[in-house]
Amino acid sequence: MVLTRVSRTDLIYEFVLTQECGFTILPEARDLGVTCVDPVTDLAMALKGALPALLLPLVLLVTGLALARGESRYEKFLRQHVDASDPSPPDTRRYCNLLMRRRDLATAHKCKHLNTFIHSSADQIEPVCGDGGEPAGGDLRLSEGPFPLTVCELQGGSDPPNCDYSGSSSTSRIVIACVDGEPVHFETQVESQAGEGDEL
Repeated sequence: MVLTRVSRTDLIYEFVLTQECGFTILPEARDLGVTCVDPVTDLAMALKGALPALLLPLVLLVTGLALARGESRYEKFLRQHVDASDPSPPDTRRYCNLLMRRRDLATAHKCKHLNTFIHSSADQIEPVCGDGGEPAGGDLRLSEGPFPLTVCELQGGSDPPNCDYSGSSSTSRIVIACVDGEPVHFETQVESQAGEGDEL
């Protein structure tokens, strides 16, 4: 006979393993509506009655609140596209493979196909949403000056968790979406015109 303990909130259900149904349910647990669970197939403990129906809205509410406290569109833009630490990485392939993982763009479950990092601070990029940019349709703005960029592109045949990227560096004007004066989306880069400087 084997005794197993399963904790659920403040209650602890104790089950005695038997040959009939996998678990014999103690009277205390049976009163709570616990049904027989087969440990071999890893079926979850089931509750009878209205309790599961009452728990679902609570779980959805807690999940919604957790998501609401997540990053804003501006914070997501900064995480995905802004890296002021190195304006021209010497090994763009190594840089892309490292930063795509650090910024949660290449994980065990997904590989983002294409991503551009802007090698400037948020303070240097934000003016594109105002006087440092010009309208480019809708909420898009085209920067007046060029920015140093690294474009990371997923290599063919590369699947999670082994995301493999190539990288290329350039200095180009950028098109970003702005909401309430803050950048929220990187749209594309536009090659600099002859005669434009490379400094911000």
